[in-house]
Amino acid sequence: MIKLATDDLLLVSDAPHPQTMQDGISRYTIIEDAELTDVTDRYTRFVVFGDQATNLMLNAFPRANTPEASEFMELGEDNDVLALRTNAAGVATWMIIARCEKADGLLSRFEDLGHNLSGRSLFDFVRITNRAPIVGGELTEDVNPLEAQMRHLIDFDKGCYVGQEVIARLDTYDKVQRKLVAFRKVADPDDRWKIETGDHIVATEGGRDVGWVSSIAVDPATDEAFGLAYVRSQYVNGEDIELVAIGDGIALLA
Repeated sequence: MIKLATDDLLLVSDAPHPQTMQDGISRYTIIEDAELTDVTDRYTRFVVFGDQATNLMLNAFPRANTPEASEFMELGEDNDVLALRTNAAGVATWMIIARCEKADGLLSRFEDLGHNLSGRSLFDFVRITNRAPIVGGELTEDVNPLEAQMRHLIDFDKGCYVGQEVIARLDTYDKVQRKLVAFRKVADPDDRWKIETGDHIVATEGGRDVGWVSSIAVDPATDEAFGLAYVRSQYVNGEDIELVAIGDGIALLA
């Protein structure tokens, strides 16, 4: 279940795909003497994001202390509450991890400051507006970081790591076959069809399958549909594309 607050934005969610995450860590744990335990039934996550996210955190936790540009915030609470900085929504974001029994107390801190809960759609609106990929949406085993426009997060000078040779080869020889781009839906006269996550994207000429929709959101002010999609590089002239929904899980490049 996911809940989202308005204004500076407060998100609550269960951890996605805990077994998949645990299997992935175990696969690449070779020498270390480590034991993994699934605690997702005991912990919950709150995500505070927006331009004023840090100020909101400091107001909610008056005893908190965080150095400039720190990735960790000391909340002045017990050890069962952690706050880590991320960029999950494409803007300043703080993820609070706490035991489930502390959830109501933590939420009340933000509610006392006037931040009421709302739906997941607002989070997606902000994230997609900022072209921020997310695990389970844009970030899957079917794509690589270069396709997801995450080159700025890759260290090409670092020592050997999983996938290094493949990524380096794709970058050196410019072999990235598809790109993550933003799109908007072009309304059809009858507005009969809608675009959904997972829809295939076909070329205007020839009907070739050239990509798929990875995330979609609706502008709360205009009700306009827009989102993120992977499209084969030769069909992308710029950053944005336009799609026309034609039904049966298919969208056409406008």
